[in-house]
Amino acid sequence: MREFALSYSIHTVLKTGHYETLVTQQLQGQLATLETAVYAIAEKKIGADDAAVFITRHLTQLLGSVLGQLAKNEEVGEQLALANGIIAYLQEKSDVLAAGSHLAPEGQLLRAVLPRLQLPLAAQHDLGKHLDGVEPALRFSQSDLFSGGNSELSLEAELKKEIATADRIDFIVSFVKWSGLRLLLPSLQAFAEQGKPLRLLTTTYMGATDQKAVDALAALPGAELRISYNTAHERLHAKAYLFSRNSGFDTAYIGSSNMSRSALTSGLEWNVKVTAQDNAAILNKFRGTFETYWNSPEFEEYSSLPEQRLKLARALRQENSGAAEPDSLPNFRIRPFPYQQEILDRLAVERSLRGHFRNLVVAATGTGKTVVSAFDYARFAKQFTTLPRLLFVAHREEILRQARATFRHILGEANFGELWVGAEQPVQFEHLFVSVQTFASRLDFFQQTIPRDYYQYLVIDEVHHLAAASYRPILAWFEPTILLGLTATPERADGESILPDFDNTIAAEIRLPEAIARGLLVPFQYFCITDPVDYRNVRWTNGRYAAEDLTNVYTGNDVRVSAILSSHAKLTV
Repeated sequence: MREFALSYSIHTVLKTGHYETLVTQQLQGQLATLETAVYAIAEKKIGADDAAVFITRHLTQLLGSVLGQLAKNEEVGEQLALANGIIAYLQEKSDVLAAGSHLAPEGQLLRAVLPRLQLPLAAQHDLGKHLDGVEPALRFSQSDLFSGGNSELSLEAELKKEIATADRIDFIVSFVKWSGLRLLLPSLQAFAEQGKPLRLLTTTYMGATDQKAVDALAALPGAELRISYNTAHERLHAKAYLFSRNSGFDTAYIGSSNMSRSALTSGLEWNVKVTAQDNAAILNKFRGTFETYWNSPEFEEYSSLPEQRLKLARALRQENSGAAEPDSLPNFRIRPFPYQQEILDRLAVERSLRGHFRNLVVAATGTGKTVVSAFDYARFAKQFTTLPRLLFVAHREEILRQARATFRHILGEANFGELWVGAEQPVQFEHLFVSVQTFASRLDFFQQTIPRDYYQYLVIDEVHHLAAASYRPILAWFEPTILLGLTATPERADGESILPDFDNTIAAEIRLPEAIARGLLVPFQYFCITDPVDYRNVRWTNGRYAAEDLTNVYTGNDVRVSAILSSHAKLTV
């Protein structure tokens, strides 16, 4: 082999800054010229384990420079001879290298060893041409960066080729869009039909996943999917694709591309291709982290079973609604206050000793009527192997959302309950929080679809409205095991009583004065002023003044306005 001179140095000009490199003799000489009064120099002795890594890296750089110089001669023989000379020297120094580690003099690169009968007929006649079509443009042993946009190399095209040459596949993405999956689906179908394993981890985060895409993946033979529904605490943002090969030439793509059309094609996404040949440690960490997620209870197994499809549909719809839900589960166990426990105990007595299952609870606003109902339902549910069917009726959407959040917290079920109010539409109807307006407008649906005894536990909030026409059909149709009415003011202005609907009994109560006396509510003060308006000509109908007459009296009444402003001024002085 001919001799040549090559000067190699990492640091041709030593600059200030942070380093992590072995000290060569040349670098040692440069450091010696620096004045210690001007420059602070830090060195440390390298450990045995680190030495193998850093020395290998240093030798790789040196050898790469030398082989690159030889490559200019366009002769592979000299490069092979140099490599074999080094291998021979290493074999003399250690028995680690197996016999036959020398490179073959022909300089051949093994591309594949494949079962011939599993190859297409054309590939059997010209395997090289076939491999040119299915192998990634970037080599199995070379890491690189995909910057997306108008770059010449498409991530979509490379992933298809990675799929075609892999033996096992593991994907982890925040969301899966049909627009992205349809690009890869033919390749994934061909992969799965060969009996090769495919696993996917994804989430319902932001409702971005398309159920059609998830179901299409779940339908692939041998495919396994797991989904995280706990987006409030576990917000998975990872986007990574791992392709394992029996040959050991594994590859992975880690970056910003979810499985969507734009992310895989024209989007300005950055993804790093990592290979086992030059970044084995990163791929090993990928595998270990993936297995941790896969075996975590946060990720639930998904298949095309009806109940799982319904759960996914509900979770995606909830995320898409954009409504801020106070439904993240707390990190502590909620217990009833003593006065709430008293109410619960009284309810238990009413049912067990007196046989009353239509129970009225009167509790001042702010004392937690909904909390009591959730604890009572949780106690009732202990009789069943699955949560009994629940219907919660209220007159406002905000109350329904807060009620559902309360039930979720107390039951420890983050996905408990569906809303039927406004734009919200239920899927299963088993645990339903519905507005009285929705119930009235969909009465025919309930009477034709939902059996009378379907709901085992029925809660009516603000039950003092029960005498109204919109509420009566609820009791007229449903025959629950337990009926629980909640109100702060059971007495109605029109004189109608709701007690007959509850066995003429108030099961438990904590009125406003008692709540204040117990320190549960803040005391209040009234500031009254003399009202100069004459109401003698205002009509009194159905327990109240006629709104039209009041409007006529108040509009343009400068005397009344002046009296209010004057009194307010005195109070604020």
